[in-house]
Amino acid sequence: MESVFVKSALISSLLALVISSSSHAATEQRIAIIIGNGNYTSSPLKNPLNDATDIAATLQKPGFTVIVNKQATEVAMTKRPPTPEESSTFTSPTIEAEFVLIPAGRFTMGSSNDAHKVKISKPFYMQTTEVTQVQWQKVMGSNPSHFKKCGDDCPVEQVSWNDVQDFIRKLNSMEGTDKYRLPTEAEWEYAARSGGKEETYAGTSSEAELGNYAWHSANSGSKTHPVGQKIPNGLGLYDMSGNVWEWVLDWYGDYQSGIFSLFLGVTDPTGPSSGSQRVLRGGSSYNGAHYCRAGFRRFFAPDIRGSNLGFRLVSTP
Repeated sequence: MESVFVKSALISSLLALVISSSSHAATEQRIAIIIGNGNYTSSPLKNPLNDATDIAATLQKPGFTVIVNKQATEVAMTKRPPTPEESSTFTSPTIEAEFVLIPAGRFTMGSSNDAHKVKISKPFYMQTTEVTQVQWQKVMGSNPSHFKKCGDDCPVEQVSWNDVQDFIRKLNSMEGTDKYRLPTEAEWEYAARSGGKEETYAGTSSEAELGNYAWHSANSGSKTHPVGQKIPNGLGLYDMSGNVWEWVLDWYGDYQSGIFSLFLGVTDPTGPSSGSQRVLRGGSSYNGAHYCRAGFRRFFAPDIRGSNLGFRLVSTP
């Protein structure tokens, strides 16, 4: 199979065009996905040739199958749609964890004092919940958690960053793959913000609504709770704010600075090449709303364990 993607944006209509062509031994399929802004007619730069319907009709003549979206937002237009090989979800056969496909896109990462543009260039899968105690036991054979009485479906905790790497190596070995890993800090925040939306918390910007999405100090009783009980964010991810802090891949350090990263952004950042502390994100059941913000960063040495430190996995398509 051969796939070719072409993307074009027209200022007057914010029109994005993605063309995919795939060929097989006996058949050929040509697909065009047209994404545009139906309000372009009010623009002073309007041009009837920009109309998505006209473009669709033109592409249908040489045999393209055409999908049209005339009302896409600017954020939606930056996301590459999944290819036919990329299913929207999959489940790990070993730990029975569900993963959802996170589309590529752009977003503003960080808080007001360190906000910067970031591009996530490739889609990836993220586990819909934090790794649970029973999932940890299936791979490691024991349960290190402080809150064992919470139950199998509660997040595993008392795991260090180094412990998590052992878990990932064993899980990959058990499934004969190398696809499982921790998310980068940028991937984590992009997913927490429902794919790059300007959300203060994972799923909402309202502190008054936070309790519907997260276990935090105001509603948790200072203990963990079973995963997946709150409302998920816009990508179907649960507990990205609250319950337990989540280890990510990066060493802690200042974000990449300079005029290029501020205005043009950085692509797929992975943090400093070395350091003494690893980053955690999301806040926990012990923490107030401030710490559960999507842009808040915390960091510990990679050998530190705690009753509010856990993680979730990502996977390469």
